Amino acid sequence: MSKLASLYKKEGNYSQAIPLWETITSHDVLQAHIELAMYYEHKINDYQEAIHWTLSALETLSGTPPSIQAKNLRAALDHRLFRLKRKSAS
Repeated sequence: MSKLASLYKKEGNYSQAIPLWETITSHDVLQAHIELAMYYEHKINDYQEAIHWTLSALETLSGTPPSIQAKNLRAALDHRLFRLKRKSAS
């Protein structure tokens, strides 16, 4: 399902990708949370929804074993969250 959502994204078919990502998030697939956060930030400019999905990604990430990759991803998500909060306050 994740590959299909990626294909839809590549085609610019977000109306098909969004429901797939939403379904995938129920299985704690971190990338789906991130894709939704990016979509709502960059395509819709709905910063509150993007914040929601970023926080959801951070929560999902907290359930993974510690690693350098997880640490780097947490830093990137924290940066995204900071940026989104700044944008939503404007």
